[in-house]
Amino acid sequence: MAFMMDDEHAKEMFDMVRDNNRMLRSMRRNAFVGGIFKIVIWVVFLVVIPYLTWLYFQPYLELITSQYQQVQGQSAEVSALMEQIKNTGSGLPSLEDIKSFFGGVTPK
Repeated sequence: MAFMMDDEHAKEMFDMVRDNNRMLRSMRRNAFVGGIFKIVIWVVFLVVIPYLTWLYFQPYLELITSQYQQVQGQSAEVSALMEQIKNTGSGLPSLEDIKSFFGGVTPK
């Protein structure tokens, strides 16, 4: 028993196929555009935002780094001075040195 299709059924099926084809093309187009949009969003999150953050914070980071290096230099100077004091003794003149400077008389 063969299925006989009249013109009305053929037109209805043709309209359904055309509508189905239109929907499938629209879905593929939306998936393609959505994929490109996702790629753009990920590039913004992973590249653009960190770059702009770096541009904003870079002057502050350079200032902090230079001040840290300055403190390190001063710390090295203090360490060298402490080492020099340690090598020469107490670093402060003794009472005998003061008496001899004033000719054996303690200043009042």
